[in-house]
Amino acid sequence: MVNVNETSRRTLLAGTASGIATAVGARSAVGRRDATDVFAQSAAADDVESFVDAEIDRLLEAHAVPGATVAVVLGDDIVLAKGYGEANRETGTAVSGEETLFRIGSVSKPFVWTAVMQLAETGAVDLETDVTEYLESVSVPSFDDGTDDPITLAHLATHTAGFDEQLRGLFLDSPEAVRPLEVALEETMPERVRPPGDLISYSNHGTALAAQVVADVTGQPFEVYVEERIFEPLGMDRSTFVQPVPDDRADDVAQGYVHSFGTYQPLSIDWIDVAPAGSMVSTAAEMGEFVRAQLGTVDEPAVFPGDARDRLHEQWFTHHEELDGFAFGFIEDTWGDHRLVRHDGATATFHSELVLAPEDDLGVFVSFNGDGGGPARVEFIDAFLEAFLPADESDPLEPEGTPAHAEALEGTYRAVRVDRTTEARPVTTVQAPTVDVTVAADGTLYTETGGQTSEWVELEPLVFRAADGDDRLAFRLEDDDRASHCFQGIQAFERQPPLEQTPIQAVLIAASLLVMLSAVVGWPAHALWERFRPGATGGGRGADPGWRQWPPASGNSALEGRGPLLARLTAGAAVGAVFAFLAGTAALLLFVYPGTLFSMLPLPYRLLFVLPLLGLMATLVTVAFTVLAWRDGYWGRASRFHYTLVTAALLVGYGLLAYWNQLQLPP
Repeated sequence: MVNVNETSRRTLLAGTASGIATAVGARSAVGRRDATDVFAQSAAADDVESFVDAEIDRLLEAHAVPGATVAVVLGDDIVLAKGYGEANRETGTAVSGEETLFRIGSVSKPFVWTAVMQLAETGAVDLETDVTEYLESVSVPSFDDGTDDPITLAHLATHTAGFDEQLRGLFLDSPEAVRPLEVALEETMPERVRPPGDLISYSNHGTALAAQVVADVTGQPFEVYVEERIFEPLGMDRSTFVQPVPDDRADDVAQGYVHSFGTYQPLSIDWIDVAPAGSMVSTAAEMGEFVRAQLGTVDEPAVFPGDARDRLHEQWFTHHEELDGFAFGFIEDTWGDHRLVRHDGATATFHSELVLAPEDDLGVFVSFNGDGGGPARVEFIDAFLEAFLPADESDPLEPEGTPAHAEALEGTYRAVRVDRTTEARPVTTVQAPTVDVTVAADGTLYTETGGQTSEWVELEPLVFRAADGDDRLAFRLEDDDRASHCFQGIQAFERQPPLEQTPIQAVLIAASLLVMLSAVVGWPAHALWERFRPGATGGGRGADPGWRQWPPASGNSALEGRGPLLARLTAGAAVGAVFAFLAGTAALLLFVYPGTLFSMLPLPYRLLFVLPLLGLMATLVTVAFTVLAWRDGYWGRASRFHYTLVTAALLVGYGLLAYWNQLQLPP
């Protein structure tokens, strides 16, 4: 069975915007085994189809997904390449494993890394050389960390180049919006926020940059190179990276669906601006050919010259020697004593996964065409591995005392893969997984993420094993012996900044908005009360001693006399700008797919950012009016206190907007 830690780990780290999957656990150095021996332990090869039939049928119903396509490779043979359910509910077209094209999302990336390794094995590129030596049409942002370390193809393949998370250049709403790769990269390349080779932070743009290296070195567009050097030798005649899909096979592309309130809604295609990161379409049969070639059970020297295959699958980076890490573009995973390399992918409606067990001559590919495909994919792969790649369960562990640095480990950690530099920072931060770490009196370390709690037992200082499994957890200490990072497989978590912790954010946001709301509601209500309340006198002031006399008495300047009114109008404008900006953003998020919104930055969204900039200027004027209010005695004392409180709320509110990159005009 899959233990609790395994399930929570895959739930935590699979199915993000890029379709990233995670590998956690101890690395296993096992030799190549006879695949038929592996199957003999659980089921014969001819049982694969009956197992997959039953499991996929169950998952399609359980997760309300219209269709799926599956390929299974055992040894030299594609033992299954089959479609299930419907490719298009409107036409009633069934999924064909031979004909139906599924959008495989980030499972496109292994094709990029296969192309790069081809060039490395033929001497066209060096994997440890600065990529700028190969790029002719795209510039790479600099990063001033005092080391001037260059980014290499090895960094790009292991997602350790140090790029910021970037939504720009990903999902587009029409094929006409797709630009040539070099143009898309030049205009949307993310900033570098950490030195290369330090932390894994999954990057779509990093993979696309590697594809541009392939294009610049070979003098061919990436999609042409892949077609000639990978697709054609493997007989993958229907697969393509081209957007839109060529006319001769466009009608065979499966439709993606969202299931909501009992109905299936077709969703338009996610066009990918940085296409090599996720635009590929393929069939189960053709993905089976790719799996066979990756496993090396058939000789394909044109696709894998020299040691290309072995170099692709060996480990290239890990956060800790006790953890799985990245192969060359593939994610390492451990299933019992079986070493896996895998990659998954997701668009808004398609969810796919490719898993290879190279030492066992076993591979599987699956793709679903509905938004419920995320959990369905995870369940299918786990069930398949349990059935056909049995793994011994680990003996439970008990803690032997308080872990070293116990107090230094406790706290909240957030995934490092967040946008730090653009307007998408709030969205990526909210979506980023967090891990709460506590240490019990008996020495057990607990992690909680997504409502699931896991138990860990110390193996050595800063390294823990799941109490009921083989998963590993590791920490990194700062100079002051305080843990700065937590590592779970390829996923890196950093100690969450205090300002981003949910309780603090909730208090700051709620308090500032409530005070602002008291101004926009309270001031007009007070004015109406003063005008119409019983006993009100001329001029609308009534007998309220806290309302400064206006119009001004003789001798006051016009500006001085209008001061109280201008003060409240200015503060009201600053408050109004905040609420208008938040309401406009919420409306766009409600009616526009967030991936497209932050990728394309439509004109209405760009114009919204004028509001907080104008509101900031009004806030600065409000600060000046606050000083004048106390100096010149605007209103009564209680009203001045309230105005000061509103000013403070504005400063907090606009400070938060600045922190979350909302006080900048998008490019």
